[in-house]
Amino acid sequence: MKILMLRTISFIAISSPSVQVNPVTHAVGNTIKRVVIIVASVIAFKTPMSTGSIIGSSIAIAGTLLYSLAMNAAKASKAKAE
Repeated sequence: MKILMLRTISFIAISSPSVQVNPVTHAVGNTIKRVVIIVASVIAFKTPMSTGSIIGSSIAIAGTLLYSLAMNAAKASKAKAE
């Protein structure tokens, strides 16, 4: 239940239409949200994480961040070209 509340609050904070944030800030905030959810889940459910799962989670999170940043850069360069 706590994780659901944390996820809801973080989604509202990042996705609120009344708050205008830079797309890069949104991408970084979304990535931080993912990290917090993973860490909270590991703590709440007392799930042990092996070195492999930590490395895998880190690669997946880093990949998500890099993809978001690349997409934002592509949109910005496309907007400048027009």
